[in-house]
Amino acid sequence: MPGFLQHLACAERVWERYRHHLDYTKFMSGNIIPDLTEDKGVSHYRIPSDSGWRVPDMSIVERELLKPDSMRLGLYSHLAFDYFFFMEYLGKRFTYRGDSLTVTDRITGLVYPRDFFLSNRGLYGAYTLSNPGLIRDGYISKNVFTLPEYPPRTHIRRFDDRTRRNWLDEVRQHLREVDEISSSVFSVTDIKQAIDESATIISDKLSALFPGP
Repeated sequence: MPGFLQHLACAERVWERYRHHLDYTKFMSGNIIPDLTEDKGVSHYRIPSDSGWRVPDMSIVERELLKPDSMRLGLYSHLAFDYFFFMEYLGKRFTYRGDSLTVTDRITGLVYPRDFFLSNRGLYGAYTLSNPGLIRDGYISKNVFTLPEYPPRTHIRRFDDRTRRNWLDEVRQHLREVDEISSSVFSVTDIKQAIDESATIISDKLSALFPGP
């Protein structure tokens, strides 16, 4: 559920550790592709969780994608970040109820309509507000903006049935919208912490594939 730049910020931290093993374009593209598909339930291997949110089934994700292949590991990294974000941040604070289509903040007690929560006034607004800081603080390099606007095929069916979304145009639009956004759902600090912790967990997973110092 994190946005494009949050995924790419996490991915760049992982890539830095394994840059001698991973093709940058394929790995980074893999970190974008799951959010460009027609059916995100399929591309994200979603199953129910205790907090009401649907999360990636990591047992299947690891079996299919945790292999020494740059594209597959990019896809894996995207889904692992989603899972960690749901389980350690979103799911611990916010409960989703499908019957009433509401999201409850366990800290403040506030109840949000689902559509409001998943909008530029809620969670996605928090992502937009964090984007400039991710660039300014070095979480994202200029290389990200040279990636293909329409990533290459993976030759894995669940990832290649895609919309025609131009992810790079969307990112540029979000960067222009910062002054128009107001959201208190998550702080920029929370988002950066989630990126740092997720990158460490994912990197440690990859160490079994690429042993060494």
